[in-house]
Amino acid sequence: MSDTEVKGLKEDVTEIKSDVKDIHNTLGDLKVLIAGNYVTKTEFEKHKLEATNALRWWAGYVITAAGLIMAILNYYK
Repeated sequence: MSDTEVKGLKEDVTEIKSDVKDIHNTLGDLKVLIAGNYVTKTEFEKHKLEATNALRWWAGYVITAAGLIMAILNYYK
């Protein structure tokens, strides 16, 4: 591996560590809310479902847009 590749991998690992730390902090906050009975399990399950549906919608939108762009580019080639 070259120094550039190693440096890139180190930067990626640092970024992943930061993301994991953010997720850990968020989960800790959520545990406190649930323990304080501010968020019920039903509300949390509803939120998870809504978040999943939103991500699926955006993923579908991006895939469709990319396919449309590729089709247009191939048509004018």
